[in-house]
Amino acid sequence: MELIPQNYIDFLYWVKAETESFWSQDRNTPGNVYKCREWMYGAKWIGMTEQEINDIQTKYSIVFTPEHRSFLRILHSIDRKRRVYDDVEKDEGEYVEYPFFFNWFRDDAEINRQLNWPYNTILEDIESNVSWFKEWGEKPATFEERKNVFTRIFRTAPKLIPITGTRYQVADLSLKTRPILSVRGTDVVFFGADFREYLLLELVNEFNIYHAKYDEEDAIWIWELNEGYDKKEFGLYGEERAREVPFWGELLFFEWFGNNSGR
Repeated sequence: MELIPQNYIDFLYWVKAETESFWSQDRNTPGNVYKCREWMYGAKWIGMTEQEINDIQTKYSIVFTPEHRSFLRILHSIDRKRRVYDDVEKDEGEYVEYPFFFNWFRDDAEINRQLNWPYNTILEDIESNVSWFKEWGEKPATFEERKNVFTRIFRTAPKLIPITGTRYQVADLSLKTRPILSVRGTDVVFFGADFREYLLLELVNEFNIYHAKYDEEDAIWIWELNEGYDKKEFGLYGEERAREVPFWGELLFFEWFGNNSGR
């Protein structure tokens, strides 16, 4: 029996069902029942219509990939923001709020910032003289010259569309592989070969697929996947496919594959 659907649309509906089921668990149940964080209790996804997605594309002058459109139509965002508390273990004390996934209806400031984030933060690395990649050519002597060269190269790079935080999808329809990346300046990290791989990783602790097991040796309750699920289903296996992505593949594999750099 296929517990996690392979079909992408079926998978998105599975994500919706399993997360909302988990978030609906009564928080007054015994402590050995796997429960969501208090601020998350009762959360629901708020999908978008096709027209709303089209309007957002026009508003921001962007184009979502077909798989991103499906994500937005079925999931998109939840009906509240994420809370991050001073005491992250107990979810107590003062807290700040961040988008769980970007809400394209109301997170204008965050989305505008993140649309410009990759260019701005990479440029900051260049300005601080931290980064210059051999693939960009000989390193110019002045920052203004380096900025001009980098800007010209960046304009040819595949576009990135924000999902949440510093997570982006490479949104070039000419590419067979359109991975999910985390971008913080030249620190680029692989987060999935596609939305399916990414969401299984990003939401691994939000699915209603765990049960409590008492560890006799340590005298504590631990959480285990329900029967039929495999930890391997929640791993990252598409890194090699991201090599083909122009520009971003070079930054992504710098440390792992010894990409020569003019740093």
